[in-house]
Amino acid sequence: PRFHIFGQKVNNLTTMWITSRTMTIIHLLLLLTISFCLHGTATLAYDVKLRKFNAVVDHFNYKPTKTKTFELQYFVNDDYLSKTSPSSVLFYAGNEAPITQFIENSGFLFEAAQELKSLVVFAEHRYYGESFPDDSTLEYLTVEQAMADFNTLNLHLRKEYNFTGLTTPF
Repeated sequence: PRFHIFGQKVNNLTTMWITSRTMTIIHLLLLLTISFCLHGTATLAYDVKLRKFNAVVDHFNYKPTKTKTFELQYFVNDDYLSKTSPSSVLFYAGNEAPITQFIENSGFLFEAAQELKSLVVFAEHRYYGESFPDDSTLEYLTVEQAMADFNTLNLHLRKEYNFTGLTTPF
């Protein structure tokens, strides 16, 4: 019997070779994906340092109870940060994916940082990537909670980099 592939007549042997070759490629891609997921690291095109920050799970719980926290992942590049004059911070607020995807596709921030002598910060959104509260529900997956995460990270970075007052623009 003969089969048609892209308008070409081929015999069973050719079809088996094409199918076998396609399956090999699919298996290789699957193994690479699994390897990345298990190891959780990849070489990024830009020089950034991984940091973690203890973010509050519920910023709006005013009950006098122990505050639960989780590790919010963020990346920084301070290669262009001016040590002698006031600087700015270019802050990328992550959204619905692991933050590493956005680092790979935001080269313009690094170009701008070089020109402006700025600190570059990529903060991961809660419940995405590695920044996941231990809570099994999505109750705290809200815009308000995420914005409060980014605000407290902003305050944390101001202390870490000794930005005095609130004059350093983020």
